[in-house]
Amino acid sequence: MRDEWEVTFTLAPVMINLDRYHKLTGSISIAFFAWAKTHQDALSSRERLIAILDEGLSDETVRSAFEMH
Repeated sequence: MRDEWEVTFTLAPVMINLDRYHKLTGSISIAFFAWAKTHQDALSSRERLIAILDEGLSDETVRSAFEMH
């Protein structure tokens, strides 16, 4: 089975201001659609996409790219 996905990433800066803690960091929003012939195939495709995104975004190289200095 071939997966067909549409994925949109939105990156935004976020300033955290607490009593003694101030840091500029980043936020990522992900919207996606998974197309398939059946509802069950779409759910399975969605789960594969989530696993791939989790693996990719958990990589230290990717995580460090989102750090704001």
